[in-house]
Amino acid sequence: MNNHGSFLDIFTFIVMAVTFILISVIFVYIGNEVYQKLKVEMPKVDVSISSENKGINVTKTMEESIGPVNQSYSILIWGCLLIIIFMIVAIWIGSYMVVSRPVYFIPYIFICIIAIMVSAGISNAYESLTLNESLASTFTRFSASNFIMSHLAFWVSIISIVGGIIMYVRMQRGEEEYYYG
Repeated sequence: MNNHGSFLDIFTFIVMAVTFILISVIFVYIGNEVYQKLKVEMPKVDVSISSENKGINVTKTMEESIGPVNQSYSILIWGCLLIIIFMIVAIWIGSYMVVSRPVYFIPYIFICIIAIMVSAGISNAYESLTLNESLASTFTRFSASNFIMSHLAFWVSIISIVGGIIMYVRMQRGEEEYYYG
């Protein structure tokens, strides 16, 4: 396989982390809203219109169908954190796999500075989303992901610095093997 890392992996991390968290929050929010609405409205449904529907417990049917869906959505709460951690590890592995000359380390520094500035703006936008009154209760359940996203510029800095160190060490080691080995 000819897999190599990329200098732009940090931007992929930023976009994918925000996207995955927002989609997960939307799924959990919609699941809870539908469940609560059905919990209020289903007892009012008259199922005794036909003779074959007599004896159906609508509330029990709702609990058996919608209840497990909401329980399965709860995996998204900690699944977001795991995916973010795996993306960080993938960036570091990708940094090790980057094969280029040391002169390309300078553009990497500029890319990291731009990524830090972009992540600060995204972090502020994310925080304004968490303050939305209808979504606030759902966002509070994603506590670890919220911590990472509220300090995204810090995390991007750390990931970029460690990735740069790994890349630079790999570049230096590759040059030594090429010239002396």
